[in-house]
Amino acid sequence: NIVIFGEKKNQSEIRKLKEMLKNVCDYYSVDFEQIFEVYFDNIRNEQDLYQKANENLNPSVSLCFWVLPGKKNAGINYDKIKRFMVNELPVPSQMILTSTI
Repeated sequence: NIVIFGEKKNQSEIRKLKEMLKNVCDYYSVDFEQIFEVYFDNIRNEQDLYQKANENLNPSVSLCFWVLPGKKNAGINYDKIKRFMVNELPVPSQMILTSTI
């Protein structure tokens, strides 16, 4: 399973990413069960982010993406989320800026 986290206001970018992932996985014959979308209201609310991560990342999840607003090398909460993922929830994660999508 794959989980994509992001703000509700970025649903269109998150859905584009989900479709791109499906296409790439199909092309390379990578099997996955499902791609889940998990939304939060405000990326600046760290407690909400961590709570949603704890609720949705379990042993069946092999990869997660965080869709973040902000400029290159300055994604909002990038460092905090990455540190949290490495220290608290060891699930491979990738941060992607909305502008990259």
